[in-house]
Amino acid sequence: MTSTKFNITEAHRITGKSRTTIKKHIKQGKLSAEQDDNGNPVVDASELVRLYDVSTADFERATPNSKSSKGVQPSGGQPAGQLTSSMQQLLDSEVRLRKHLEQQVDELHEVLKRTQEGHERAMRLIEDRSQSSSEWEKPLKALQTQVANQEKAHQKFRELAHKRIAKVQQELEQERSKSWLVKLLNRE
Repeated sequence: MTSTKFNITEAHRITGKSRTTIKKHIKQGKLSAEQDDNGNPVVDASELVRLYDVSTADFERATPNSKSSKGVQPSGGQPAGQLTSSMQQLLDSEVRLRKHLEQQVDELHEVLKRTQEGHERAMRLIEDRSQSSSEWEKPLKALQTQVANQEKAHQKFRELAHKRIAKVQQELEQERSKSWLVKLLNRE
């Protein structure tokens, strides 16, 4: 199993966040941390990926000269460069998944908006009483029936859209909560 624990300075180099911000997030519980043998806080790579923008994470910046792999401790003789490549693939996959889910949510919002606009147009037609009531009696009843049916369909669609949005958000949250190692192992 590969251990990827980074101290505050290394986490700062990887994420670009200030040391103060990282310490504050640890103190607030937004970022999980453990203590190393010397009692200093260390953060797992998966936590850095979870909390900070994964598209900017660069695990090769963990050490100032990139010759030392102090922050990355691969096991099984695996070079640090390969571990970084695997982590980058995982990060790229996460970014694609996130964009896909966000696109689905946006599409659902757009369909819901168009449905509401159609409903509003139908209601304006019903409320327009500029012509005599005798001319509108039959068409008005037909429109009322049509609007009632559209309202039912709209309500069903709205419920389905909200369920789908909740499901997509739940899937996204589940993906975010997985450690990078679990995600990497599930891909192979």
